[in-house]
Amino acid sequence: MSQSENTAWHLDRKVPIALILTIAMQSAMAIWWASSIESRVNTVSQSDLSQSARIGQVESSVQAQAVGAATLAAQLQAMKETLDDVRTSQRETNNLLRKMVQGGEK
Repeated sequence: MSQSENTAWHLDRKVPIALILTIAMQSAMAIWWASSIESRVNTVSQSDLSQSARIGQVESSVQAQAVGAATLAAQLQAMKETLDDVRTSQRETNNLLRKMVQGGEK
């Protein structure tokens, strides 16, 4: 025999078939496990995209509500100022009416 024939890899008949089957089964299970992990990663990735879209919708809604709240606050402030003006005018009218009534009683 030559040197290259001695060092070449070969399967000996002394290796039990059970060992070969066990290694093959472990390899198949490793491939199955890796594919299940890939499936989970894909599911999480799709869920992430879905949640990102929902977050965008919620952010838009919150911004619209903030604008609405600011508008309502401005309208409320304007109504308060108008009410203050009405109160002031009413006081002035009441004072004038009192003076007229007091002037007519004399």
